[in-house]
Amino acid sequence: MPMTKPTSEQVTFLASGTGASQRTVLSKLQDVISVKDFGAVGDGNIATGTGTDNTAAFQAAIDSVATYGTVVVPVGTYKLSSQITIPSGKTLRGMGGYATILLAPAAFVADGLVKANGAGGPPTVISDLAVTGQTGGAGAASIGIHAAANGTLISNVWCAGFASNIKLANTDVVLQNSVSEISRSGGTGVSITSSSVTVADCIIYDCYLGLAVSSVAFVAGTVSVTNVRTSACTYAGFAIDSSSNVSLTNCSACHNNTGRYTFAGLYMSTSSNVSITNFIARLGSGPSTTARGISCSSSSNVTIVGCQITSFDDGIYVSGGGLVQISSCALFNNNNRGIYVAGSSQAQIDNSTCITNGSGVATNAGIYSNNSAAYGQHIISNNICTQATGGVQDYGIYANVVNNGASSGFTNIIGNIAQYNSVAQISTNGVTANITSTGNIV
Repeated sequence: MPMTKPTSEQVTFLASGTGASQRTVLSKLQDVISVKDFGAVGDGNIATGTGTDNTAAFQAAIDSVATYGTVVVPVGTYKLSSQITIPSGKTLRGMGGYATILLAPAAFVADGLVKANGAGGPPTVISDLAVTGQTGGAGAASIGIHAAANGTLISNVWCAGFASNIKLANTDVVLQNSVSEISRSGGTGVSITSSSVTVADCIIYDCYLGLAVSSVAFVAGTVSVTNVRTSACTYAGFAIDSSSNVSLTNCSACHNNTGRYTFAGLYMSTSSNVSITNFIARLGSGPSTTARGISCSSSSNVTIVGCQITSFDDGIYVSGGGLVQISSCALFNNNNRGIYVAGSSQAQIDNSTCITNGSGVATNAGIYSNNSAAYGQHIISNNICTQATGGVQDYGIYANVVNNGASSGFTNIIGNIAQYNSVAQISTNGVTANITSTGNIV
């Protein structure tokens, strides 16, 4: 009589340990769903973009699990020719960022090789894997990971080779402990287009633009960026454009080549309610003649506190806008000005140190204030503006009030230390009757 092999429903499993309950092997195996259960093959080649197309296998595995279920992707490189989507409440988890790799060929152009697209509810989780375009990058409009669903968590991922490596486009989205690198030419490491987004403990490098917050109106909460390091980004490390309620804390934009950051370590335009705290920007191979450490244009309600800027053209550059406060910052060895404020209706610069800025550029200064707005008010107080031996900082503080007739602004220069500068310690210009200078040590 032929032997019949038992099925997984007939074979039982008992975990070790007191109190364990007996289960069938089938029940045990259903605890974890693997993409390999649906025919996925991890034979992709990053250099050529070739390999088995696993798109259908991945999507079938994701669709098979219930809400709160997890799909595991074992070690391997898995080519996906088109987008896979993850509904709310499901998890896609690999074996680590350099062990599990999802590969997009050069022809891929969709808005996410991996897209969280649920309509809300339980969070979608994407973790412990890499998402990359083939060598040379995916298509010109491609996105690597797209968090389009409310409440998405992206953790411990590595993403590279897309026009936008990671896009965060809904509220209550979190990106943490991840790396974004080598975007396509003109591409972005991390793109944020929604309020109430958190990015923490990430590294972004070799992108055109590191992290960008774009067109975010305050709806549900602050965009919070903490402990994010950018380097070797061609245009800027960070950009905040036409957005409100944004906080950057303990972030940095550093590189050892002045050919990087052709615009700024941090670029801000037409934004409001922005807090920059403990930001470090540095170029290591000598002062740039073009890039700015922090560039703030036409923005209001901005605080810049505790920042360190070295070897840019202007350390902190503020143009237009209003209600800008710069406090407790350190500006060293910048090519032109340590702090430059022009056209801002209200500006306060206090408790900052500006040393040895300027390389012979006209009117270079530790602090340069051009009060040109009607009824503008600039306060410069309790700063140290000096230079080291052999430095070329012409002015400690250079203040100008533009003649707007009866609506000319006022500038107060109070309690500063300005010494050892090449041309003048404090220079007042324009409507000097509207400039008060008291209690300074020169």
